[in-house]
Amino acid sequence: MKILVTGGKGYIGTNLRYQIETTYNVGKTTKYELIDYDIINGFDVLNAEQLFHAIREVDAVIHLAAVSGIVACEKEPGHATKVNVDGTCISSRFATALNKPFVLASSFAAENPINVYGYTKRLAEAVVLKNRGIICRLSNVYGGHEYLSRKNSVVSFLKKCQEAGELPQLHDEGMHKRDFIHVSDVCWGLIEALRQSSGIYKICTGKETSIKDLAKLMGFSNIKSIPMPEDRKPQPIQVQSLPGWSHKISLGEGVSLSMV
Repeated sequence: MKILVTGGKGYIGTNLRYQIETTYNVGKTTKYELIDYDIINGFDVLNAEQLFHAIREVDAVIHLAAVSGIVACEKEPGHATKVNVDGTCISSRFATALNKPFVLASSFAAENPINVYGYTKRLAEAVVLKNRGIICRLSNVYGGHEYLSRKNSVVSFLKKCQEAGELPQLHDEGMHKRDFIHVSDVCWGLIEALRQSSGIYKICTGKETSIKDLAKLMGFSNIKSIPMPEDRKPQPIQVQSLPGWSHKISLGEGVSLSMV
C-alpha cells in the first residue's frame, strides 16, 4: 500500500516512518510505502493542484499536516485555520473523489473546544466526516524519535528538567490528569485506522494519570506549583475506541524508553 503522509516530516510522521521500516516492512516484503508530502519538501496542503496529483498516485492518505499546539494557533489564528481546516478540506475532498481511504490525526481538544486549536480541529473533523473519512482523536502523545527536540509537552518538559537537575513547576500542584499515549502506539493506530469505516475513533490508553504522579514516576520527589490557565484545563472525552487496536506500551515503560 502506498500511503501519502501529509506533514510527513513532522514528529508523528517521522515516527510513523520509523515504525513502518522496523515493524511492517521486514524481510523482502515491503508492505507499506510512505510518501512524505510536507512543506519542508515544497509540498503545500493549500496547493490544490499539487495535492490532487499527489493523492491520485497513492492508495491512501494519512493527514498529519497541521499547526499544532495552543500557543502557535493563538499566535496566528488565521494561518492555523487555513492549514488545519482548509488544508483538511482540500485533501479529504480529493481523497473521497478519488476513492482513497483518508485518516485525519485529530485531538482530544476537538471534543469540547475552548481555544483556536480545539476549534480548528473540530471544524476539520466536521469536514472529514462530510467527506466520509476517518478521524483518530489522539490523547497526549509522547516519546519516540525527535520528541525532546520537537515537542514541549509535559513528558518532554519533565525529562528536560530531569536532565538539567531542575525542580519542575507544575500547574495546580500537578493534580490535573492526562491520558498519555506513546507515539509508537499512535503510529500503529493510524495504520489500523485505514481499515475502518468513516467515523471518529480515539487513540489513547483509557487511563488518566495526574501530572504529579507522572513526575513521581519519573523520579521527582518534589515540585513547584503555579496556577493553571483556563484555556489549558482538560475536557471530558466520550468517543468510541478504534476497533482492533489497543495500546501496547504502558506509561511506566514509555517514559523509560530512549527519547532523542
